[in-house]
Amino acid sequence: MRSTIGKKIKHRREELGLSQYEIADLTGISRAHISRIEGGKNSPLFGTVERLAKALRTSPASLLAA
Repeated sequence: MRSTIGKKIKHRREELGLSQYEIADLTGISRAHISRIEGGKNSPLFGTVERLAKALRTSPASLLAA
């Protein structure tokens, strides 16, 4: 699941033309943590998914869907 959600986050971020630094500023999540999530090294908690989804203008469900 880690790599799937990470890939979805990265894909959506790139669709919006946003950098990891910009998402970090919007969410209050460190750029390093976002990088680890996108790279499949960390699995985000649901609260983190909610914050990322809001910044990425999508729903948590769309990021979590298989």
